Amino acid sequence: MNAIRYALLPIIILLSCDSPTEETVYEEDNSPNTEEQVILHKETSYWLGYEGIIPCADCQGIRMELKLENSPDKTEQSYELTETYLETKEGDRVFH
Repeated sequence: MNAIRYALLPIIILLSCDSPTEETVYEEDNSPNTEEQVILHKETSYWLGYEGIIPCADCQGIRMELKLENSPDKTEQSYELTETYLETKEGDRVFH
């Protein structure tokens, strides 16, 4: 019985191998960027906000708050990212 197992083992190993997959190569597009920056509100600047809670290994979760500036007056917009680690040993810990 053991001889049959040892004889079938190489066949099982060969059949369980996955066939190689095709690899794709990322080629950077060097064409000039023709897209213009989109300003959602032409008269005044304002902030867009996004928030959510992601899992955490040693706390109840991490509340992430992202605020993006939308300003017609600036060439570079700014952002604010706040991470709050919820219910840690030291209480809620906030990082900006």
